[in-house]
Amino acid sequence: MLIGSKKYIYNKAVRYELVELVKSKAAEQVFERTLKDLDPNALTPQGIIKSYQIDFDSIEHCLNGGVMVDLIINKDKKLKVYDTLTENDTTGNLEAGSGGYSSKLAELLNANKP
Repeated sequence: MLIGSKKYIYNKAVRYELVELVKSKAAEQVFERTLKDLDPNALTPQGIIKSYQIDFDSIEHCLNGGVMVDLIINKDKKLKVYDTLTENDTTGNLEAGSGGYSSKLAELLNANKP
């Protein structure tokens, strides 16, 4: 029972750290750069991507030390960006790792390309 309790407390502490990292200003900057890479007008009235929310239920620790997180776009759970936050070994800065986006978001982005 004691081992199970320690593991539960450890997992809660790790989860708390991951959530705090994802809520940080550095993570916000990474997310916004990622969105602007997909849609140069993101987060403006002219953009396809007008807003985003962090899907806190999606936050997971990666084996490589990063953090996986989904972003819900325009309050539509079918429009998602899948992002991975990693720490640059040289600079220590937070960066976007691998990721992707939902097929519904891809349709919107592709439909509005010139």
